[in-house]
Amino acid sequence: MLQCLPSRRPSKILLFILMFCLTTPYSHALIKELGMGDIGVAYPQDSGVPRYNPAGIIDLDDRQDYGYGISHQRGQTDFHGSQDQLIFPDSYQTNTQASWQLLGIGGFCKRITENITIGSSLDATRSFRSKCPQGFPALGQGKVDVDLVSPLLLLTAAYRITPAHAVGLTLVQGVSRLSFCGFQNAAVNSVSPENVSNRGFNWAYGVGLRVGYLCHITPKLNFGASYSSRLIFSTRYKKYKGFIPDMGRFDAPNQVYLGFAYRATCRTTLAAQFLYVWWSQLPSLYNGTFYNPNTGLAGINQHPAGSKKGPGPGWRDGLNVSIGADFQVNNALTVRGGVILGRSLFPRRETPSNAQNNLFVLKNVLELGATYVWTDWEFNVSYGHIFYRKVKGVPQSVYLGGTFDISYAQDGILLGLSKLL
Repeated sequence: MLQCLPSRRPSKILLFILMFCLTTPYSHALIKELGMGDIGVAYPQDSGVPRYNPAGIIDLDDRQDYGYGISHQRGQTDFHGSQDQLIFPDSYQTNTQASWQLLGIGGFCKRITENITIGSSLDATRSFRSKCPQGFPALGQGKVDVDLVSPLLLLTAAYRITPAHAVGLTLVQGVSRLSFCGFQNAAVNSVSPENVSNRGFNWAYGVGLRVGYLCHITPKLNFGASYSSRLIFSTRYKKYKGFIPDMGRFDAPNQVYLGFAYRATCRTTLAAQFLYVWWSQLPSLYNGTFYNPNTGLAGINQHPAGSKKGPGPGWRDGLNVSIGADFQVNNALTVRGGVILGRSLFPRRETPSNAQNNLFVLKNVLELGATYVWTDWEFNVSYGHIFYRKVKGVPQSVYLGGTFDISYAQDGILLGLSKLL
């Protein structure tokens, strides 16, 4: 592990606006990582490290971690420019509840033998709400509303092969609750017209695996890597199988983390991390509305909603780069900070199909945090800011020249308490 001073370590398919939120910048990590640019794959700090690398818990002492906080989202979608203001009025506007949201996370890890450590963590922050109270006539009747809650439970075991090498395995279990309202017009071209919108909440359950590797290249330099399998939901969203592509099948994608951490001085650690996510493996998210899946060229997706090639949000594979650092002020206080650099998950032509999905225009994130150690307790705080960004759409002929513009920004603060056992 990295060496330092002695301290406590503690009309048809275009109507299908599809939104999902299975991965966010604040997805089942704990407080320290969220104050350092989401860094964790090569720099284990608390029991939330299996989110990045299951092998990381091998370097931790026995501990319990808890965190609670609030998040303020400010997202908006504006429609303008249509030649028919009766069917496609400029007044259409949606937001992701510009309000406060309660967050909750926790975890523990325990060393069983000198070379084996186990742990678990629970994330209850994975929720999303987006609505347009006045509705949109082109989509359906009544308010437009998308509501998703998707907590995860991670069970982890790590084994130290040699003093410099360790491996780990995490069982990821998820449960999800989802509902759509105001999309009735999607039934015009659907494989299951009665299962499109306003069916109430639908539950689904999923499971996946994550494997990780941690290497202490030198006493000052760490390398970490992990691979996550697809989180496969054994139950489909049957109430919305006429709306979600592949008859309501909605999994979470494969992803890979790679990272390095370097102890620059006895009080300073620098780290970098790369995350690649294969959204293209999931028809429910990769399928576009404004391109032809048979040719891969621009054009309207004419496949029925709910079919395997049916219209979706048209997400691209994602690559995020994180850079972070921490500084040990003294044996009790450590401060940290970092940034996440990425891109919008969808191209400009797909802004209509992401109108309820303005969270995923995010690009750059700033995170700050601090830890104070008192006897066997740690007090943690982290702050995250997603910088405002606007994705301007392109005029669409099906909306008679209308354009959807999507913008988003977010602030969140988390307070944590850890017990060193």
